[in-house]
Order: sequence, then structure tokens, then C-alpha cells
Amino acid sequence: MALSRMPEWLRWLLVVPSAVVAFALIQLVIILAGLLSGRWIPDWAYQLINSFASGWAFVAAAALMAPQANVVVAIVHTVIISVFTGALGGFALFDPSLAQRTSGTSSGFFLLAATLTVLGGVYACMQTYNEHKEAPLHR
Repeated sequence: MALSRMPEWLRWLLVVPSAVVAFALIQLVIILAGLLSGRWIPDWAYQLINSFASGWAFVAAAALMAPQANVVVAIVHTVIISVFTGALGGFALFDPSLAQRTSGTSSGFFLLAATLTVLGGVYACMQTYNEHKEAPLHR
């Protein structure tokens, strides 16, 4: 794999940027797939799929980029995505018009999407754990 040939310091440096890029790219791919598919899936379903996939991509990319301690990196990035989406969900809960202004949806749908983003991150974290559970934390 090409990642194994990269210097360890560079991989550590690219952990967060790779997570952010993966978060953005998966959204772009799902949006383009929705536009090119002929709309046989409703728009709200694409939004929910996008929410789960973006949380998964954020955590999975960070864990993959990390040269060691992949499970710890996955946990930290799950916490990061949870805090970020939890804050957005909290704002939507206390100001229902925020969801309407930012995404054109109800605050309940906004909270569901935020929850799915966190669940996507948790799923990626569990995947990383299952892949590395036999290896010590410092791998």
C-alpha cells in the first residue's frame, strides 16, 4: 500500500486533513450520484445516506492515515465528529428556525441527520477496532 511508504511524520501530519477531505468528498460523490441516478431515491433519503457516510468517511480516513494507534485515532475522531454534530444539533433544537434556514428541513430531520453522522463515525470506529483488536495499541 502506498501509505506504508510515506514517512510516519507525514502520515501524522495528514490525519486531520485526510479526514476533512474524505468528509467533503463522500458528500460530493453522494450528491453527484443522486443527480445522475434519475432521482429514483427521494432527496431526503440521499440526505440521510450522506449524513451516515460523511461521519463514517471522516473517522475511517483518519484511522487509515494514522501510522499507528489507529483505534485511538478513530476514537478521537469519533469524539470530534460527535461534538461538532452535537453542537449543530443542539443549536437546531434550541432554535428550530436554524434548520430551516441552513438546510431547508425541520429541526427533527436536522437532528436525525446529525445522529446518523455520529452513528457513521461510531461504525467506522468499530470497524477500525475489529481490524486491529489483535494488535497492541502502539502497533
